[in-house]
Amino acid sequence: MQIKKNIWRIFLIFLMNLCMVFAQEKAIDQKIHKSIEQYNAMLESFSSKCERRTKKAEQRFGRYERKMNTGRQDSLRFYDIQNGTGKEPLLDSLKLVYGFADYTGLSASDKSLNCAQQQLNITQRTKNKLYEHKEYYKAQVKEHPEYDKWLDKMEKERYYYSAQINEYRKTLRDPSNLDDKLMIGLRSDPRFKDFLATLTAKSQNPEKMQPRRLVQQLMQSQAAVIDPEAAKLLRDAQSKGNDLLGNLSNQTASFGNMDNAAQIPNFTPNPYKTKSLWQRIDVGFILQFDNRTLFLPSTGVAGAQVSFNFDPKFNVGALANFRFDMGEIKNIQFSHVGAGYGAFANYKVLKALGLQAGYERNQRAEMEMNENRYPVAWTSSVLAGLTWEYGIGKKAKASVGVFYDFLHKQHTPVTNAILWRMGWKM
Repeated sequence: MQIKKNIWRIFLIFLMNLCMVFAQEKAIDQKIHKSIEQYNAMLESFSSKCERRTKKAEQRFGRYERKMNTGRQDSLRFYDIQNGTGKEPLLDSLKLVYGFADYTGLSASDKSLNCAQQQLNITQRTKNKLYEHKEYYKAQVKEHPEYDKWLDKMEKERYYYSAQINEYRKTLRDPSNLDDKLMIGLRSDPRFKDFLATLTAKSQNPEKMQPRRLVQQLMQSQAAVIDPEAAKLLRDAQSKGNDLLGNLSNQTASFGNMDNAAQIPNFTPNPYKTKSLWQRIDVGFILQFDNRTLFLPSTGVAGAQVSFNFDPKFNVGALANFRFDMGEIKNIQFSHVGAGYGAFANYKVLKALGLQAGYERNQRAEMEMNENRYPVAWTSSVLAGLTWEYGIGKKAKASVGVFYDFLHKQHTPVTNAILWRMGWKM
């Protein structure tokens, strides 16, 4: 009787373990499926951005060549390029995830991954192609001085193309894009070990080999089991090796090409040219106090502004505000007394000091002053003055400004000529 009970207990324990393994595999499969959907969206966005930017570079170079009237017949034909040298560690790791999904029977198409790799290859070869075309015309500048203007445009376009592609590739270099929890879950899955065994058997195919990041993680985890100090030594050695490889890579990347702006004479690159539309827009707030008396700022203006940066020195923007009244010194009470809108342009003459000019329209609510009643009215202001901008954090900036209103005497009643404003940008 006791033997039967023990057999049933063993059977129940085995069944529970089997259910736990099945539940774990199911959870990992769901995690892989969700992650692949996110990876596909990221890779599709990367591919479309690279494709658009490469086409733009092709069109611009073609236009420059037509302006030279050289009669050269061969076109750039970037998209005829089949091979490339574009490498990103994330893509190698994603090949492993997609391969394991296919191994376990999950429906995971690697079309987005292949397209991203193809676009990466195209961008690498395009840089070389642009360099070849530039060098072709550079060799003829002595005989054709009129080429110099368009050659300068070619050099700048090639620089901005390379910088823009590097901005896109930053999304592929972000460690958070490859979920560490997913990789930890894969290493704990027995099916993953079987999958790695199949890759080892096919190691002669470079596309099937284990990615560098996985190998590093496996080495660190095994070293930690043997000796915690060994794991630390591996991390230190890996960090020093990565720094050395990074320095060598940067030196090789700048050798013999024009990716480095310092190699282009009299050229200061505009960092905003490689930014997206939203990265070039600043959103901020303004606050202003007006003096009704010499002692109490009894009215004020609060509002929001949006500005677009053309380059580090020049930006234009629009603002909307409302005016509030704070009452008297013996009876402080806030109330709405008007609203307005306007536009402005700011040019930095120094690193933090800027010149700003703008036009504003403000609606004044009905008011009573010195036994005179003034109805609702719209007033115009033309402002010009100085602004001082300084950082208050990693991303936020604050500013103070003093402005002169050239139309203050035309207001009824007459308003302040000098305006002081504070601002914040996000």
